[in-house]
Formats: sequence, C-alpha cells, structure tokens
Amino acid sequence: MEKKQLNYQETERKRAVDLLKTTSLFNGAETGGIIHGKPRDFALKDWKQNLWDKIRDDSITYFDKNGIDWHIFARQGHILSSQVCCINHLFPIRHDKENVLRLAKAVCNEFIDVLPINTDEYSPGYIQFEAVSDIDHFNEGKPTRGSNCTSVDALIYAVHKDGKKHMIPIEWKYTENYNDEDKSIEDRQGEPKGNELRGKERLKRYSKLIDDSRFLKKMTSYKNSIYFFEPFYQLMRQTLWAEQMIQHREEERIKAVDYIHLHIIPNENDELLYKMYKISKKPLRESWLDNLNDKGKYIIISPMDFIKNIDNNKYNDLLNYLQKRYCGGKAEYILNRHCNIEHQDNNVFGGRKVVTKYNINCFDEFDDLSSIGMDFGELFMKLNESCQYGQQGLFAPEVLASENEIVCIVDFACTRNATAYAVFFDKKTNKITRKMPYRVFLKIYDSLLESGYLNIAGNYWNILKDGVFKLD
Repeated sequence: MEKKQLNYQETERKRAVDLLKTTSLFNGAETGGIIHGKPRDFALKDWKQNLWDKIRDDSITYFDKNGIDWHIFARQGHILSSQVCCINHLFPIRHDKENVLRLAKAVCNEFIDVLPINTDEYSPGYIQFEAVSDIDHFNEGKPTRGSNCTSVDALIYAVHKDGKKHMIPIEWKYTENYNDEDKSIEDRQGEPKGNELRGKERLKRYSKLIDDSRFLKKMTSYKNSIYFFEPFYQLMRQTLWAEQMIQHREEERIKAVDYIHLHIIPNENDELLYKMYKISKKPLRESWLDNLNDKGKYIIISPMDFIKNIDNNKYNDLLNYLQKRYCGGKAEYILNRHCNIEHQDNNVFGGRKVVTKYNINCFDEFDDLSSIGMDFGELFMKLNESCQYGQQGLFAPEVLASENEIVCIVDFACTRNATAYAVFFDKKTNKITRKMPYRVFLKIYDSLLESGYLNIAGNYWNILKDGVFKLD
C-alpha cells in the first residue's frame, strides 16, 4: 500500500511533537493536554509553556490587564496555535518603534512612522493584539477582545509619506485550512434541521454593509456567495471592520483614513494558499482579489518575510527561537542572513563551463533585485546561457512568457532542499509579483485541466493568460 503523504498541518504537528521530546524549547513541558475530550501528545498540560520564555509572563499580564481572551487552542496548550504563533513572533518587538516600522515597510515601503496604539489601557505599544473597535459597528454587542466579535489578531498604526494614517490589520495563520461549509445557510443548534437561522442572522448583519462598502464588490444576493465561505468570511468581516473604523474615526480613538489588510501565512501551507476553492475555482489570493475593488488593499506574506528586516543582532535570540520552533532549523529561513551563491569562473558542471559570477540573496528573500545591475529577464537569460537545467548548485531557469508577465521555473539548490519555484514578475517593472513552489504551480494547472477550466489546445502555458496567474 502506498504511504499517505502528510499535509502541512500533519507535518508540522509531527515536527512539533519531536521538538517537545528532543529540545528545551518548551521548557520540559508535559504533554497530554485535553483537546476534544482526549489527552493529546500535541497539547501541553501547562498551556503557558507554549509561549517563548522571554515574553511569557509579560504577554500573559498584557492579555489579563487588557481584558483579552486567549483563543481556545491557546488555552488548551495546542502547540500549533496560530494565536501563540503570532504572539511569539511579534510580542517581543511591540515596544520597539524602529523595528515595528521595519515591519510596516515590509508591507509598504512608503510608511515613514508608526504610532503607539493607546486603546490598550495597559502597556500600549506599537503593535496591539486582538484589536477591536471602540464602538459596535456590526450589532455584535460590546466588542470583547479575543472572542465573540469581529477582531484582528494584531494591528499596526502607521503613517504614510503623504501624512495619512493607516491601519495594518493582521490576520495570522499557521497550519489552518478550511472546508467548503456555507455559513450563509448554517443552522442554529437546538432548532429543527434546515432552519438556517445562524446563516440568516449573518446575512442580515453583513449584507447591507457589503452593499455600502467602497472596498468589497457588490452582488445581487449574498446567500451562497464567497463572502460566507472561510477563509473569505473572515476576510470579509475584517475588511468591513477596517472600513467602519475609517468611516467612524471621529468616534474612534484610532484615527486612520486608510488601511492595508495583511494575511500572514507560511509559504508551505499549500492547503490554505493553493487549494482550488470550490466557490471560486481559484487559489486563495486570486479568489479574494476578485472581490476587492482595490486589489492593493490585501497582501499575503509569510511570517519570515514579514519579520526578515528586523535588527538581526538585537533580536538574535528571538530569531534563533523562531527558526527552530517554526521553521525546522532550515538555513534558508535564517532571517536577514543572506545566502550568497557564487558561480566562479571556469567551474565545470555537467560538461559545461560556468563563466558567470553573481552574489544574490536567497530566493526566500524576494525583493526588487535591481541592485544586481540587471533586470530579472536579463539575469535569468544570462544564467540560462551558462548552466543546464537541473544541475545541482546552479540557478537553472526555464523562462515562460505571457502578455504581461514572465514566469521563471527555477531550480535553486540553496532553498527548500533544491525544490523548484515558479517565480512571477512583471514585464514592465521587472519586480517580483509572487512566487510559488513549482509542484504547486503544476498542481493548480492539473486541477484546472481536470475541471475543464483550461483549453490546452495550442500553447501548454495558456494558463498564464486565463486569469489564474495573470497579473492584477
């Protein structure tokens, strides 16, 4: 029998359980915490040991004194809790203005300042956790941080170079993935089956707000629409939350006039990022952008890419902890510690002489690499002249073009155990627009073929012109 391949959540659970047994990251915490009524090897009996020891007491005090609820998996000691993951990454730097600004610049390089968020009654800083509005804008009752209302996992309050104040609401994911449950027809427990009362309540609460929204696209009916399927249901509510905060800023203590919605998701979480969602027949990013009037309002970024620019020396202990806890200790995840690849003259690989020499950041640190002195097209073409596809230790590009962008299929031995990537960049700007593992690129392509979405007559790479990977 063929061995079942583990998904990302299962892989991370197995790896975290191994860390519990073989490292001191959890301070010798005892497993067997109760989840769904049973003791689990991936849950700690003392949930507090899930937090990095250098922030444990302070973060618990911050939550307690600001009246914030821990999510259920955090309270149950689940070692894959995304709330705990968020706190472990961001809490250590929340009072550091300079480095929080570096986080904001990872989202938009035109931010010039970050402001303290004084809606925290206790220990306000430049990052707030479980942020809610001062006023109930959704008929949800008095906003309670961490439970029973629309909130965001973290919030940064930034100033743009034009002087305008922006919110950066952050939704933090770790190993989550979602089924295709329609929340617009959900029953209320205790009522006859098929009553759809919870779904009707949601439709009543959000439909008018969506109709009036400047940011969300309107529909003739919202029942059975993408807005009521996760993860889009959460994104819809948080978009409306940001919009209501802006519209009612005279009544709110946060006076933002604009926002950028940040979705933190590990690059390896294929089941969340690259699932072909039944409601849209597209992956996560493309699915959600189709429903935004301004596509620049939504950004997906990995945890490592988000914090890669913080001061490496000052936060060396934190980065080492995060690397071991969440990144498997892989060298390519060491933040801000660039992987220099040199192709020396006269080296011979596969019978071909390599005559190029480049120093370039590891591919997990994508940026506008114009500093190399050539644009991406020239770079890949030059490398393509110098090395054979698939040679270990070399860039090995295959370049595929569409009307607006180029996709480079790159086998780069320094990253992810030499797995290949599909790297997308804009023909006009030469800037990277996104990347994905090549296996995922092919998986989406194959899925589209099976669904009849693509007509493969002609060019194999017609997928680039059919909207799934096309530039927005």
